Amino acid sequence: MAIVDATINSVLPLTINPSIGVFTDLKFVSYGDIVHYTIKPRTLYTVSLGAHGERTTHRQLKASGDLIVTPKEHIVTVYADMFSVLADKQDLADFVRLVVMSVETEMTKDIMSALTTGMAQGVYPAALSVQGAFDTQTLINLAETVQAYNYGARPVLMGTASALAQVVPDSAIGARINVDGLDGSISILKNFYGYTLIQLPQVATGDYTNFSLAMDPDTVYVISPAMDKVVKTVVSNTLTNSNQFYDNADLTSNYTFRKDWDAVFASAAFAGKYKITG
Repeated sequence: MAIVDATINSVLPLTINPSIGVFTDLKFVSYGDIVHYTIKPRTLYTVSLGAHGERTTHRQLKASGDLIVTPKEHIVTVYADMFSVLADKQDLADFVRLVVMSVETEMTKDIMSALTTGMAQGVYPAALSVQGAFDTQTLINLAETVQAYNYGARPVLMGTASALAQVVPDSAIGARINVDGLDGSISILKNFYGYTLIQLPQVATGDYTNFSLAMDPDTVYVISPAMDKVVKTVVSNTLTNSNQFYDNADLTSNYTFRKDWDAVFASAAFAGKYKITG
């Protein structure tokens, strides 16, 4: 079980980062630590006309905000049967694979929940949270608005393959696209009027009855990572405990895995959301 513990701690950061790093500020801390974020102001000062007869105009101060993220404990316990281990019927690799995948999936669900809750219609500014049938001009305007209010930081268009597959040129304005027919290959666009498209992998919710998914398959997010990540996530290192086989009457050994994390929607940057319907 010590091998399992060491392997999980080394593998987990490598598996969780690629899928959420585009929009998440992910910090790994020691067990019991909290993280203080300073959220910079994202609006500008008012510039007034003068008449050459004033010493000062109205005074303004835009202060930074403070955000404290306290990781929350998450726990999972697995066990191994002594005789199955001795008979080489149970593989430590299975423990590593399932625990890593379970923790990664749960963590990603929490991070996506922070993103979708923070940018829900009616919560986020209406001008930056639009919905309707896909329209090229609407998406371009949303991307330009996000870029302008992030002071020139160019955003990316982010979403699942289902969402990005709906981002296509509009034939009504004369746009055309050549599809490479070699081996019947069709892929999502890499660039949409100067804005890069980034595909995010879909995440299972663990609902094995309806097989629901954690990420909305019809939503395109417009994010400016260079300005600031929109979700702040703190992950602690791991605490584990286990017992000897003979401590349990059925000769099983328990392995309990504890990891703290939390995800909060907070940013010095503006973002956009396009819910594609119809």
